[in-house]
Amino acid sequence: MNSKSVSLSLALGSVALALVIALIWVPMDSGSGFVVQSRGKLAIGDAFAPMVASGLILIAGLLIFFFERSDDTQPGYCGAGVRFILCASCICA
Repeated sequence: MNSKSVSLSLALGSVALALVIALIWVPMDSGSGFVVQSRGKLAIGDAFAPMVASGLILIAGLLIFFFERSDDTQPGYCGAGVRFILCASCICA
């Protein structure tokens, strides 16, 4: 695979992960909303931190999509790197 397809797959994967977190996982997992009003005061809700994290992942994916994909100096896939990430994921799971 060439470097543009590597960056494109990373960008699209990041955007898809951010959307899954924000639209599926956070609403199903959180007990309260983004902010909670109790006794007249606004407080941070259970969904605040995961939504901020998904927003940062989304921004990172969009930055990769629009800027890094056009850079010709990006490396391609490395078989050893992919195997390492798969093995590490299996061990952590």
